Amino acid sequence: MSQPPEYPLTDTLSVTRALVGLWQVADIEKDGELIDPETGADHLAAYAGEGFRTFDMADHYGTSELITGALLRRGATPRPVVCTKWCPTPGPMTAEVVRAGVQERLDRLGTDRVDLLQFHWWSFEHPAWLDALHEMAELREQGMIGEIGVTNFDAAHLQLALSDGVPLVSNQVPFSLVDRRARGPLARLCAARGCVCSATAHWRVVFCPSGGWISLTHRACPTGAK
Repeated sequence: MSQPPEYPLTDTLSVTRALVGLWQVADIEKDGELIDPETGADHLAAYAGEGFRTFDMADHYGTSELITGALLRRGATPRPVVCTKWCPTPGPMTAEVVRAGVQERLDRLGTDRVDLLQFHWWSFEHPAWLDALHEMAELREQGMIGEIGVTNFDAAHLQLALSDGVPLVSNQVPFSLVDRRARGPLARLCAARGCVCSATAHWRVVFCPSGGWISLTHRACPTGAK
C-alpha cells in the first residue's frame, strides 16, 4: 500500500492529508469506562503503520491525549504528528493561566512540545481570547508549542488575530455538503493570509493557500478500543 501524501502547514510541520480524529474517545468513555491507554495506542499504531500518522484531539476528548502519549512513548519512526486543542473557560488569560493550560497538554501527552496547539474560545463576548493567543505565541517562542491554530473562528475574529501579529497557521471549522459557510469570506481570508482552513465533518477538507481544496478523511478511534 502506498503511503498517504502529506500537506505542509509550514516549512517545519507537515500533516498527512488524512487525519485520524479522536473525538469519539469521549463518546466511548461517557459511561465512565476508560480506554486502556496502551490498548488505545495499539489502534493508533495500526493507523500510523499504514502512514496515517497525524492525530487530532482535544483537552475534552476523554483520554485521547493520554492514549496518544502512550503511542509517543513507543518512539515510533517517523514520529506521529500531534494536533490537540486547548478550550479554556472564558476568563482572564494571564501568562500563568495560559502556561498552565499548555503545560497540562504537554503533561498528558508526555512530551515537552506539542506540534500543533489549536485554541478554542467558547464566547467572543469575553475579550480575553486575544490575550490568550498572544501568550501562546510567547510559549511558541519558548519552544513549548510548535505551531498555533484556532478552531471555529469566524472571518472577523481570525482577521483581528492575524492583523494583531498572532502567527496562526490553521483554523478548524465546520464544513460539509450541508454547511458551506466556510467557502465565503473565511476561505478568502485564509487564501490571502496563508492560513489553512480545515473543516470538521465525516469527510474533511483543507483549504490550501494556493486556492485549492484537499480532501481529508476524519477517522475515529474504533469503538471496540476499550
